[in-house]
Amino acid sequence: MTSTKAGSAVCDCDNPDDCTHKIDVTLGDKTFSYEQLFPFPATLYYVVPKPEDKADKPKIPIKLSAISKGCISHNPNCPIGNLSGENGMPVAQFSPNKPYAGELVYSKKISDFSLMENSPIVILQRFLSRDFGSHIEEERFYVRADECSGKPLIDKKYKLADKILTATIGNKAILGSDIHLVLNEKQEFNVAIGASEEIEKLTDEQRRQQQKETNRNNGMRHKGSQGWRRNTKPYEVRNSLTIEGKITAEKGTETRSWSKELEFEFKKGKKKLGPIDTAIDSIGKFNDLLAFGNDQDKFRVINLDLIYPLINISGSYELTHSDKYKLFYKYNADITATPLVGLELRADVIQIFAAYFKVNKLVAKIREKGEELEQEVKQGKNGAFYGAQLDLILSGDLSVMFGWESDDKGEWSFKKDAVLETGFGIRAETNIRGGVRYYAINGYFDASAQIAAKVLVALESTEKSMELVLYHDGIQASASVKYGVGIKTKKSDDEIDNDGELNHEDEPIEKDWIFQDPLPKEKSTYRISLG
Repeated sequence: MTSTKAGSAVCDCDNPDDCTHKIDVTLGDKTFSYEQLFPFPATLYYVVPKPEDKADKPKIPIKLSAISKGCISHNPNCPIGNLSGENGMPVAQFSPNKPYAGELVYSKKISDFSLMENSPIVILQRFLSRDFGSHIEEERFYVRADECSGKPLIDKKYKLADKILTATIGNKAILGSDIHLVLNEKQEFNVAIGASEEIEKLTDEQRRQQQKETNRNNGMRHKGSQGWRRNTKPYEVRNSLTIEGKITAEKGTETRSWSKELEFEFKKGKKKLGPIDTAIDSIGKFNDLLAFGNDQDKFRVINLDLIYPLINISGSYELTHSDKYKLFYKYNADITATPLVGLELRADVIQIFAAYFKVNKLVAKIREKGEELEQEVKQGKNGAFYGAQLDLILSGDLSVMFGWESDDKGEWSFKKDAVLETGFGIRAETNIRGGVRYYAINGYFDASAQIAAKVLVALESTEKSMELVLYHDGIQASASVKYGVGIKTKKSDDEIDNDGELNHEDEPIEKDWIFQDPLPKEKSTYRISLG
């Protein structure tokens, strides 16, 4: 297509516009021009700045003009253009004879910072989840330009309650574009989130009750507490999070800062916050990693001590438009967790150990009767003495620094300079000396185990994801086991034959105990997402 100079109207296949040389739309300080060889944007976004006087409404200057080639009908108002509001009512008109210069005014009621929709914790939650598009407020306008196509222009009337508005339109539309007037938004964050959680160890009975209630709620009352070991956790984290710092937000004509109010809103809000959820969820990841490949009934977490996470969040967000008047979000964040998680997790694994050395029945009997009859043993009665213990202990802390940022097109990615500091050691604590003297069984068990292993954590990231990967080079112990058992023969309800001599090993069995085979980083499914 070609376009000729104004005043030289030509109509042929290469020049379909009969009358139009150019349409100019100027928003703020930038002009967009319609010409036949250059497409005009179907949508323009303009983020209106905050007015200096809070009593004023947000607005921007607009200029509209049309230049004719020389109308084939010799109509001085062709091409004709119209500006209408969101309700379709005429706002202004422009033509070659009469350009328009005025303002686009944001006339809608501006929502304030209601504590339900825009509380500081809700704003922080959206920022951490990069949810910037769901609460944008805007008002739409529409620019249209027509030609006569050799016919008279048409007056179209719009009836309002107290007046009638008229818009003159043509027979052939050549331009139509939406203008979105968007309320300005800015946010700044500088907060520190800590935790003073209490870790409550749950008894087996409490876990059974939890599972019983879950089964009942799922319509499986007949199953009682079935599945409690598999489906319940041996500990419960009671959140008592704290927050301090400052959050500042600007929207439309209003700016508000929260500092002293943060703690109240934080405790009241009960909102999910990515880094805090990651810290708490990671505890379960470490637990699952240690228990992998072993019978859950034999892997019991007996104690969990936490180093409470301290997470610093700083960053900013601004809603803006590009040179081409496309909407985009400009933001950056830096998150430092020192630590993200720090813990000492103590797991009772003696039954796994005993099964490996094929003495699990004896150890189970020692422990079972020891728990029931420890006091009787001390008094010299039939019972058991209890000291059969092997605890696997994982301890350490994980500190991480990461963040994300947007480019000049509004596309975001994780920052390249993420830093990870970690060290989780695994050791064993043994007191594996036990004996039982209970009716027809007389036995003992004596063992030791030394473990020196480490859970490694790698940081893997792409532009849109960042994960911590847990892996290890294998967990094994150098173990020594010595045991013996004697069983008395029961002749009748009242008679038991002799004392039952102990059959025992003269020398302890010494060999490696493979608790877990190596778990390579590439095969690990134990991953903690950072966002």
